Amino acid sequence: MGKGGSHIQVEQEKVRQQAKGRALLRQERKTLETTIEQQFKAVINITPPTSDSLAEFDRLLADDQLKRLEDLVELMKFWDAPNTIPDPKSFLYYAHLQPLLVQMLEDIAQYRAYLERLLFGSERKMRYQ
Repeated sequence: MGKGGSHIQVEQEKVRQQAKGRALLRQERKTLETTIEQQFKAVINITPPTSDSLAEFDRLLADDQLKRLEDLVELMKFWDAPNTIPDPKSFLYYAHLQPLLVQMLEDIAQYRAYLERLLFGSERKMRYQ
């Protein structure tokens, strides 16, 4: 085989490496989703909220793991962008945190302090970025 064959082998190796990298990122995302969901569930199950549970909720909202998960979600949404149009879904949906938000919204009185931090903290964050 001439140079064309080696070029194909190089391209195939690039594709394999890219697939391996994507698989690792998918695994990282899955691990983060599970960990973060469990951490948030543990905190919001403390009702009424205590100063400790609110401090932990604030810490989780500011945690680097949540930012990393957000970055992974954004990256993965566009992996196949030339072929598909990504559905406009929220980060909470992709991070599997939307059910927790629904749970809190179903009993606003009970979860008010958590909701204020989640909703208004996000608003402040977006405003100052």
